[in-house]
Amino acid sequence: MKEDFVLFPETLLLISKKEAIEESGILEKGKILVLSLLNTKYRWIELFGEEFTSKVSFFPTYEKLGLDPGEVSQHLANIKAWGVTLRDPESLKYFSQFKETLKEVFEDLVPEIKLVDQEKRDKKAEILQAVLTLELAEELDQEVSGIWKSLQSVDQKYQSIFKSRIIGEDYTFEEFEAPFKVDIPIHTNLEGISARISAWKVIAPILFKDFNDFNDKVRVLVTEKEIVEMWENPEEELAKLFAKKEVDLRTIEVND
Repeated sequence: MKEDFVLFPETLLLISKKEAIEESGILEKGKILVLSLLNTKYRWIELFGEEFTSKVSFFPTYEKLGLDPGEVSQHLANIKAWGVTLRDPESLKYFSQFKETLKEVFEDLVPEIKLVDQEKRDKKAEILQAVLTLELAEELDQEVSGIWKSLQSVDQKYQSIFKSRIIGEDYTFEEFEAPFKVDIPIHTNLEGISARISAWKVIAPILFKDFNDFNDKVRVLVTEKEIVEMWENPEEELAKLFAKKEVDLRTIEVND
């Protein structure tokens, strides 16, 4: 019997955790179920290749939530454009003095979420805000993994430069330490965990309400110790989040 696990709370695995996932044996019993956002599958393939990605099932998030991908894509473009503007020191100085103006600007970027902080919440607005949060988090994870992957290859590239200068095959060639050292931060922690969990609390009950593969029990894969430690009873909290009676929680340890 297959045992598929929902990856929580990220939608794109950090590349530094791939080995731990493979060693866990989870992929021998089933697949990893991932919420599919605008570019999720493409990013998995780009980062991990076709073979590893074939062990991942992509859940049709937008279809289940009734969201328009084009609309969300436009909101993301507007938010990122403003992010670039805020990198300018003068803009940052101005908005730091007028925080209320900054809030109004962001509300104008995504007018649908204006009601989210009010007593009368609009469900569609909450869903949109949650998905935007996860979209931005996925982009951040992609950037982190891309940098980590590039840094990992620096030493290999350095050695290959000297090997390429040798005519023929030199079996006496020994690798040597580069005259510079790249201190590679092995990034194994997600950023913005609380924001991600808040987003899941909004959309998970909708997405998995009628998901027959799980019935009353959901299997959850967590790669962050912080999530398990932040709750007194993680299984109980996850059961509430997914609106299920029972949770089979699997945690993956990644050594720093």
